[in-house]
Amino acid sequence: MPQQRVYLARYGLRACDLVPHVGPFDMDLNAAGKLTASQHGTFFTSKITPGRPLLFFSSPFRRSLTTAHLAADACAATVRVEPGVSEWYTPSLVSKDCYVPPVIGSDEEEDWSFPMNNIDRSYAPAFPTPLFEESEAALLSRCDTVIRRLVELHPTADLVIVSHAPCLLAFALALASATPETASLKPWVLGAVSSFRKGEGTWEWEKELEQYTDHLTGEGELYRR
Repeated sequence: MPQQRVYLARYGLRACDLVPHVGPFDMDLNAAGKLTASQHGTFFTSKITPGRPLLFFSSPFRRSLTTAHLAADACAATVRVEPGVSEWYTPSLVSKDCYVPPVIGSDEEEDWSFPMNNIDRSYAPAFPTPLFEESEAALLSRCDTVIRRLVELHPTADLVIVSHAPCLLAFALALASATPETASLKPWVLGAVSSFRKGEGTWEWEKELEQYTDHLTGEGELYRR
């Protein structure tokens, strides 16, 4: 069987900007962002390996969850809402009072603009909501632990992680066995996808795509590098 792959995907254009420390801290995507999510789905469909399921893990924040929902829908896959891949729990991104998204299936779950009928509501998250206030070192440690554990739990599947820029950078560092000091870090482009293929070693990954956006059309082209 071909070696396992991990895809790291960011959402597209949001309905409004997040102003650090001000908010809003949880927003949906605009029409262009939803188109990007659907184009992610077309891209991932083309990457499906026969005999190897494609598992989607999403941050519970609306912009990531909408992206995962639409992308997975195109792949006839389900979405697992995983707090371990959530936003960086730092005040500028979740407020000084620590905004936490509603738990899927709870009475506080928000009214979505379309049915989230491909969310796996039976999924028991593998990780708790990150502790606030999360330092950069804690974020790096959290993402390293999460990606290693998800790979360990699902060795026969390819994984799609839909998350936020700081977390995606941290996941990429973990897969590359790098640190911020040894890697050339670039801001994660809206709508960009990176992919890594597992090597022969216990934890050796080959980077195949880095912040790829060539699958995007329409307004998605505005944030190509």
